[in-house]
Amino acid sequence: MCKISDFGIATDERDGTFCGSPGYIAPEVIGRQKQTSALDCFSLGIILHRCSTGRTPFELPDGHVSDEIVSKCKYVPPVSMNSSVRAVTTNLIKKSPNDRWTAVEVLYSQLVTDHQHQGQYALQKTVRDNDL
Repeated sequence: MCKISDFGIATDERDGTFCGSPGYIAPEVIGRQKQTSALDCFSLGIILHRCSTGRTPFELPDGHVSDEIVSKCKYVPPVSMNSSVRAVTTNLIKKSPNDRWTAVEVLYSQLVTDHQHQGQYALQKTVRDNDL
């Protein structure tokens, strides 16, 4: 199980600053563009990549993350990454929020469906807004 906390403090509109872990910030945050739920999907992709490799995808050899590299968002997963994980991360870590998979698409990915335990209820076909 993975729990992600969002305290709603990442952006302070009054002074134009934001805070957060650089390796997990989506390009639209760096570019000060509109933020939607696609931002959370980007961060999920980063978390999956980190769980799989031990590093965030745009991390430099010295451990730092450059805003410039993140804003370009040229994601190439390692060849050694599990193919199911690679399919999900490749579809979540995209520069344009409109090109990213939604949470529902992740739920129906091979990564999730292959690991659904026997005896559990099948994933519902629909997700209501208040379920997310």
